Amino acid sequence: MPELLADRFMPFGRAWVDIATGAPAHLVFTAAGEASRQMIWDDQCAERSRLRHPLLNPLIDYGVLNSDRLFEAYAAGDTVALTAGLASRALIHVTRFLESRGLPLSAERSRVALRDISGVVRASVEPDRSARRTSRLRGPTLGIVLQPRVILDALREALDGAGPGGTTSLEISGGRGAGLRTAQLMSARIVRLAGFVPVASTSIVRLPSLRDTLHGRHVCVFLENHDAAERSTLAAFLASLGVASSRRHVLLRFSRSEAVPRGAQPLDGLGITAMTAMVFTGEDGPSYDELFDAARGAGGRPGLFLERLRATQLDHPVGRTTVVHESAPAYVLDPPARPDRHDVNRVLRDATERGARLATRGRHAAAIR
Repeated sequence: MPELLADRFMPFGRAWVDIATGAPAHLVFTAAGEASRQMIWDDQCAERSRLRHPLLNPLIDYGVLNSDRLFEAYAAGDTVALTAGLASRALIHVTRFLESRGLPLSAERSRVALRDISGVVRASVEPDRSARRTSRLRGPTLGIVLQPRVILDALREALDGAGPGGTTSLEISGGRGAGLRTAQLMSARIVRLAGFVPVASTSIVRLPSLRDTLHGRHVCVFLENHDAAERSTLAAFLASLGVASSRRHVLLRFSRSEAVPRGAQPLDGLGITAMTAMVFTGEDGPSYDELFDAARGAGGRPGLFLERLRATQLDHPVGRTTVVHESAPAYVLDPPARPDRHDVNRVLRDATERGARLATRGRHAAAIR
């Protein structure tokens, strides 16, 4: 029976699987250090978890493991296919984006926080079907700072409040471009901090060894669509939870719909100010007028806002519920040093120039480090 790390991550060979999504994750373990340094680390992680960029693996969870160790969990994004020139500019952009948020990027952390980059072959060359899946960047490269959503605060309050035993069903609905997938990813940490084990229904169906681990726990199941056989398996597991104890459990569904289903809560929209504030453009990005026009026509939906800006879209976003075999060692990092703005800026600036030089020579892995 596998043990869960931080009630969310399951070992799979030398890799980790995020049972809340079923997707692979990269984990970093950090020495706890002094209380003051833990506070600095927590603030940095809170800010890092709000950031999105085509070259960043999102920080999906973080916290205290025990008195000696902290952890950070990053989604494992696909390899990005870029030419040397585009890789150089993208690395410069992501470094400046992180610098603008006051976040250092050490060589060790960059191995998990940044996505791998591969070179792009000419169209006349037959692609290698056995190679690891890659994504290509299309459109302007933007850094995004996620904005607060009222519905997530409401979910936190609903889970934190005392409730009767048994199973409660909740549904959050949003239309195209409303940010539903991002809200679901962020809600998994909210669920965990409320004392529930966040688990995708497909993880329950496809990972039989996980079911015994979940018995005796407060469970929040992220419901997905299933065929008849999988629905039967899931129903049997949910029934067994009810028989085992009177603990409180939650069934949480995020549904894509232009019309809010009966009983569901709508995913709240963002105002024009919030949407324009969420974008880091860099030197060559859209102007304020372009941001304002895109936000005004997006109807409060951040995805449509970015679409109107023709922001970079990935061919293959991080998939859900895909258990993979990969070699992913657990990195151990030193505690974060006390912030020194001068030193941080100098290190980041030097890293940008060094990474750009390496990327232009095709040494993408070294450029990422």
